[in-house]
Amino acid sequence: MASDISRIRSNPLLDVAGVTLKQGGVVLDADVNELVDVLDRRLRALASDVLGRSTVSQTTPNAFKLSVLGGMLMIAKGRLYVDGLLAENHGAASSAVAEQVFDALMAEPAFLNAIRYDQQPYLPPPPASPALPTSGRHLVYLDVWQRELTHLERPDLVEVAVGVETSARLQTVWQVKVLAEDAANATCGSPDAELPGWAALTAPSSARLTTGTFTPPASPDPCELPPSGDYQGLENQTYRVEIHAPGQPGGSASFKWSRENASVGSRVEVVVSATELQLQTLGRDEVLGLASGDWVEIVDEHRELLQQPGEMRRITVNTAARRISFTPALPADLLPPSLPDADFPAARHLRVRRWDQKGKVLVASATTPVFHDLDAPGATGAIPVPAAGTTLMLEHGVTVRFDSAGTAGLRSGDFWVFAARTADASVEVLTQAPPRGIHHHYARLGLWTVGAGDPTDCRTPWPPRGEGHDCSCTECVTPESQASGAWTIQAAVDRLRDTGGTVCLGVGTYALNEPVRLSAARSVRIRGQGSATLVVSPGAAFEIRQGLGLAIEDLVVLSLGQAAPGARSTAAAINAATVLGLSLQRLIVAVVGDGEKTGGTAIGLSGVALGVTIRDNTLLASVGVAAPVEVVPPGINLPPPPTALLGALCIEHNQLWCERSGVALFGAVAHALDLQVAHNTLVGCRSGGVLAAGLSLPEASCHVSDNHGSVSGPGIFTVSPPRRGQSKISMSCASPLADSCRKASVQSGGRPSPSRK
Repeated sequence: MASDISRIRSNPLLDVAGVTLKQGGVVLDADVNELVDVLDRRLRALASDVLGRSTVSQTTPNAFKLSVLGGMLMIAKGRLYVDGLLAENHGAASSAVAEQVFDALMAEPAFLNAIRYDQQPYLPPPPASPALPTSGRHLVYLDVWQRELTHLERPDLVEVAVGVETSARLQTVWQVKVLAEDAANATCGSPDAELPGWAALTAPSSARLTTGTFTPPASPDPCELPPSGDYQGLENQTYRVEIHAPGQPGGSASFKWSRENASVGSRVEVVVSATELQLQTLGRDEVLGLASGDWVEIVDEHRELLQQPGEMRRITVNTAARRISFTPALPADLLPPSLPDADFPAARHLRVRRWDQKGKVLVASATTPVFHDLDAPGATGAIPVPAAGTTLMLEHGVTVRFDSAGTAGLRSGDFWVFAARTADASVEVLTQAPPRGIHHHYARLGLWTVGAGDPTDCRTPWPPRGEGHDCSCTECVTPESQASGAWTIQAAVDRLRDTGGTVCLGVGTYALNEPVRLSAARSVRIRGQGSATLVVSPGAAFEIRQGLGLAIEDLVVLSLGQAAPGARSTAAAINAATVLGLSLQRLIVAVVGDGEKTGGTAIGLSGVALGVTIRDNTLLASVGVAAPVEVVPPGINLPPPPTALLGALCIEHNQLWCERSGVALFGAVAHALDLQVAHNTLVGCRSGGVLAAGLSLPEASCHVSDNHGSVSGPGIFTVSPPRRGQSKISMSCASPLADSCRKASVQSGGRPSPSRK
């Protein structure tokens, strides 16, 4: 319900920091309300800027943590900030003294136990609200918004001493809900577009409203001012335009309006019948009261909290009995089990509020044609929202025009408030203005596989996860959070995939069941604590596809070298397929297992790999760096391996302990820009230390220099670059078998010329 206010002054674009009262000045409700809005905006911005979009309170770390008890979701008590709004779960209300606690921090009472999903304070219980799903994997989320409370929702706002309501309240409402769409492949950090139903749910309303004035035809009523093209009412008014049914302009959307900010209304005292209600009051007077022929909306707490509009009815008033009657009958959800009933309306805060649309609704044009007739048979009381660009007249020259700025459309409950003043015949101008409310804010709480225990925790704590966190870590993952699934390397990567940041891994062992996938990620860095951070994987540990500006640094990767069953697999511990800018530094990568069958590659490159730096690593594998040599399991008919385009590739200061090859860049490979293989130490490598062959593109260059090898096969094998290319090849050999170590010297345009040392 809306309160009786004079106007809304707050405008965040003006950067107002406070409100200063004048000596002897008149204090208006708009002044005080603007100060409240300024302070509220400051606090919400501060909380969001410091804590982030969704963060659990440090003093209540279990806030809104989900668990399952007897098949029912349980919601732990505590405080959680969503877009700066404080959502607070005080616990399950109980009259038992043992279940009541005193919060010493806040110096206030609270309750001990978690709240059941079906007993939330602001979510009507089933069957009014959807029941929990019985199968599948679903996202559980928190929906937070603010609503206005008047004496119609809270009768105690009427001060007994004066007998009237002196002020209204803003209340923060929260609801834990379950997304109906199945999220089988989702993680806590999945982008909105990849989480079924999430993007549509969280998209803000695209409704827009433009206000203005128009000169209507002359009225025969002598009390009406002559047409002037401005506001022609005799009283100052605060207009409220509110969407009733959702949809797009020209579609299913409808609206209603009030000249009193929809503040005229009454609580229902008795539900006499499905077509008759007894009210507590019919209003103050003829202006601020209910009269026969008025359109009213009948709504209760359940409808409001479920974000559903009430029932519009045209009423006939029985003044002596304080009763209103109407047709058609109310639906079952607004009626008690038996009639008449006085308890049901009190428990459900059943109420009526007056809207001021009446008669014929005109289009603001030279001919002012009738757009909609509210007196026609079958009229519902709500006005259809016309197609975008059509301007309608409300009254006294006031006009409105609806538009939509996107596919989300107009939402039920969207509203705008604007003032009209007689002193200067003005109407507050709104131009393509988004709704003033209601604005919902969302946070992911967990992913729940029904029947498989407690949901995965998607909440963000404060301080951020992980030990040893500093300003360089955006997300931190610990071995414990990885093992429990509460916060994994994959979840952290998914959260940063679009925004960028650093994932810090603490000391310990991280066991992977499948590779950490950096798909279409940009500016993501994974950093460990040196040799104290161990990542163990059955096959590939990291898979990079279509990445930009990525890095993996300071950790140990242990791969068991297992190929993907029934398919080609590079079996590379770190596999990069199409990446622009990749840094692999200070790593120890070990691939154990049968390298002859699995490939046993430490680092694999394929697709377009430009700007890759492999530096200061120790690689222990059958092949150190390969592109794109793959092993096809016997008996499997697969197409040829993918090609690779390598450019600006730098491999230097590494130790390569390899059974077959240290660097194997040949096959379906094209080289562009510069290839640098320098200052590496190669041991073993019976098939060759550095093998760089394939197609060299124009202006490509190859520098293989200052490497040290103790190899049992050819030291270096390469092909000459095309014309104008440059090549420098040298290698010092420490093999006990002189014939097995070769040194090649290639000039521009020449061919490799091996010489024995």
